[in-house]
Amino acid sequence: MKDSSPRFAAIEAGGTKFVVAVGSSVEQAHRTTFQTTNPDETMRQVVDFISGHGPVDGIGVAAFGPLNVDKTDAQYGVVGRTPKAGWSNFSYLQALSCFGVPIAIDSDVNAAALAEAAHNPDTSLARTLYITVGTGIGVGVVDGGHILNGTGHPEMGHMAVPQHSDDPLSEGCCPFHAECVEGLASGPSVLKRWGSDLSSLPDGHLAHQIEAFYLACLCVNLIVSYRPHVIFLGGGVAQTPGLRTLVAAETHRLLGGYLPELDSVPAVNSLIRTPQLAPDSGIAGAFLLAGSVVPSN
Repeated sequence: MKDSSPRFAAIEAGGTKFVVAVGSSVEQAHRTTFQTTNPDETMRQVVDFISGHGPVDGIGVAAFGPLNVDKTDAQYGVVGRTPKAGWSNFSYLQALSCFGVPIAIDSDVNAAALAEAAHNPDTSLARTLYITVGTGIGVGVVDGGHILNGTGHPEMGHMAVPQHSDDPLSEGCCPFHAECVEGLASGPSVLKRWGSDLSSLPDGHLAHQIEAFYLACLCVNLIVSYRPHVIFLGGGVAQTPGLRTLVAAETHRLLGGYLPELDSVPAVNSLIRTPQLAPDSGIAGAFLLAGSVVPSN
């Protein structure tokens, strides 16, 4: 009997690489990965791959920001002012219109949060936050299984944080803000500061404590703002061995005992977790986005 399950194209559009998958689910899909270059070259590869494994019933795009995620806006799916050369004002809807199917677009971290929330029964109806730390830093928020956006998707990677007293950088690498968490703790800032990625530096290096401090500042702000049930710490930089534990300990210190339920390192360790779907959180979320715009049989 022919399988009647809908087939989707899922795109995780990152600042460094694109992941594209076609199939009925993230577990049963053809997949490819390639470097993010200019929009014309990158999207040509996307379209060619999907066309070679089609047809599809819907497309989900989980993309780096800033990105218009308002479905009622004529600029839905258009990239905003980004430091990624050539991508400002690029339209995913226009680039993928050749397929003639419904398209859902949201931020990569919102999609990752959606996937992690759906995958974890204990948090699927709770407030789930997902932090990605890589080329940039972003935060996705899901509450009761629904993505929380306002006039746009959250931009908490650009939250202002105090500079660590031992930081050798005079200012962060964000072209818009001297002291935002993305500018001070993203992968490019680590490379600018130390000439190496975090995982290549020895245990106990000052770099790890500085990185943990900035990410803990972000976590404290997220905790007091959203009172989440879980925070997933993902992305390439966050995979550094031991970093999550350092972030949890520093978050506990910075909270200063203000919230009784988090007044212990084990409690904060339980709150700040490693994503269970990593490294597939984003692409899994893109499949969920695609499924959200395709009527079920």
